[in-house]
Amino acid sequence: MSDGADDRREGWLVFARIKELHENPISGNFDLAHPRAIHAWLFQDLPHHQPGVIRGDTADGWTRRRTLEGVTLVYAVPYLHRGVAARIAVRAGGGGFLASAFPR
Repeated sequence: MSDGADDRREGWLVFARIKELHENPISGNFDLAHPRAIHAWLFQDLPHHQPGVIRGDTADGWTRRRTLEGVTLVYAVPYLHRGVAARIAVRAGGGGFLASAFPR
């Protein structure tokens, strides 16, 4: 399969898992275990995405190049890194999932 076909296949697999979650949500306390369980469910068909594993921190963050179907533009999508997570945790009151996921 070409890269485009692989991307579409992955998209359909994850879309099917999202529909399953919509019909039967994973219950949880919105602690660190809860989003890990959701990630593990969504990506269970795609082991190269390390379902349920939280990616290690990077000093400067990282981005992925993304395109939309039928659009020729390429978007750089930034992903969260420790500096941003800490600022969000402060704004969120310093508790809950963000505080446990990104300790200071």
